[in-house]
Amino acid sequence: MNEKESLSERFESFIGGKGFYIVLFAAIAVIGITAWLLVSPAEIASENYGDNALTATETLPSRPEQTQAPASEKPESGSAAVPKPEKTAPVMNPVEVPIEEEPKPSEPEKTAGKTEEKPAEDEKSSGAVEEGALEEKSENAASELAFTIPVAGPVTVPFSYDGLIYSKTMHDWRTHDGIDIEAPIGTKVKAVAQGSVLSVEHDDLLGTVVTIDHGDGLLSVYANLAAVPTVKAGDAVTMGSVIGSVGDTALGETGEVQHLHFTMTKDGTPVDPYRYIPQR
Repeated sequence: MNEKESLSERFESFIGGKGFYIVLFAAIAVIGITAWLLVSPAEIASENYGDNALTATETLPSRPEQTQAPASEKPESGSAAVPKPEKTAPVMNPVEVPIEEEPKPSEPEKTAGKTEEKPAEDEKSSGAVEEGALEEKSENAASELAFTIPVAGPVTVPFSYDGLIYSKTMHDWRTHDGIDIEAPIGTKVKAVAQGSVLSVEHDDLLGTVVTIDHGDGLLSVYANLAAVPTVKAGDAVTMGSVIGSVGDTALGETGEVQHLHFTMTKDGTPVDPYRYIPQR
């Protein structure tokens, strides 16, 4: 009993003295620490999240820890492989890069050879063009001439260089390189255009023949003339100049009526006289 009383007396004396203040300070410290622990999380959440702040009584979900298997370890068969998050590359605007054209390789020597051959081809082309130009010039020159008829009269035998005509004298079918114009013996024969007398000849079948050159390959031929014409080789004539008269010297056409056998040639080829002289 004495011991218990002594303890109670000691406690009372301790409380009655400085011990009272020590106990009071300890109680206030416990209360302050408890209040700080309750209030501090709410204030921190309010400052960081504003209106959506978490209260002190709410618990934040724990963040799951991601564990990555070492690179050396392979997933067991049958287990699903965990896909790694793909890194998104930053979007960049495309930039156009100019592409330089590669220089073309130089042509082989064969090309140079072909190029050297081109002048020959060009010469042929120029020759063909020149020939065509000469022919056109010839046609133009002939068209510039004025033409008339050699004698007035009907045509008894037409031009037929590509077809056959029956010959009353030879009694056969043959070509006819000119036209036969009916005219009495002694009828004056005129030059159809300006030119020069190329020749005066006597042919066994066509008789006396006078040929006039009008230039550019165009000739006019007058056959079955009287034996002695009025012109000679080298004489210049104009359109309508008298060169002779109708005769009966053409033994190859004695079966026909009295006529002038008239022919025109272009570059040595017989052509239809009515391409040039006016038709009656």
